[in-house]
Amino acid sequence: MRSFYAACVALSITPATFADTTMLFDDQVFLVKDGRVLIRGDQEDTLFDGQRVTVIDHKRRGYFVMDPKTMGEKAKAMQGQMQSQMQQMQQQLGPMMQQMLDNPDIPESQKNQIRAQLAQLTGGAGASTGAMPKPQPVTVRATGETRTVRNIKCKVILASRAARAIQEACVATPRAAGVPEADYRALRNMFAFMRKTAEEMMTSMGMQSPGPVFPDFEGVPVQIKDLEDGEVSTLQSVSTNRIDADAMRVPADYRQNDALM
Repeated sequence: MRSFYAACVALSITPATFADTTMLFDDQVFLVKDGRVLIRGDQEDTLFDGQRVTVIDHKRRGYFVMDPKTMGEKAKAMQGQMQSQMQQMQQQLGPMMQQMLDNPDIPESQKNQIRAQLAQLTGGAGASTGAMPKPQPVTVRATGETRTVRNIKCKVILASRAARAIQEACVATPRAAGVPEADYRALRNMFAFMRKTAEEMMTSMGMQSPGPVFPDFEGVPVQIKDLEDGEVSTLQSVSTNRIDADAMRVPADYRQNDALM
């Protein structure tokens, strides 16, 4: 799922006649119907209804809602918790580490390590405020190479961060992949929403937006390889058979539980 998430970006839904589309990847199933998208997982499903994302926890028969405002508030709360934890660490470990520095029996090489840790604890690298390092933007470029993956012709794209390639994708046009244009746009709209939510969280935590959070792959990824861990995800099949409308809703007996967030 992470690989497919990283492969999609913004494009608003325009008025169109929607089909029903089921996309089967190695480890994930995407259902698209009437502008709604459902991503099926082992224990959780993720549902996008055009305005918000709802994460459905089948094991605990509950769900929680994600939108930019809610996640921004959640990020602020997390930031407060991080600051409180860092302050507690300073109060508990600072005096102890200083005593070690004052101990003449501790080798100077070990004291240098303690000094570095103490500097970080009391203010280095933004540790005292709980600030996180600024993320590096992700850039995308076409390699000019074409391939055929499961009889689908696609173009090879590289995504990089800080000049280091992190992901390779082979993307096809919606027509070549067998995905109706309106459903393709619904998918892109969902991931645009996820990007906006992620950026809202970063802003709430005092982080500057790095630009695109997800690589801007124009087209349907038919195969994606994570160049950092070697994981490969391949589109196995696309179906336009009818999808039951009930499959695209939160079960009626599930209850909202924000503690699951």
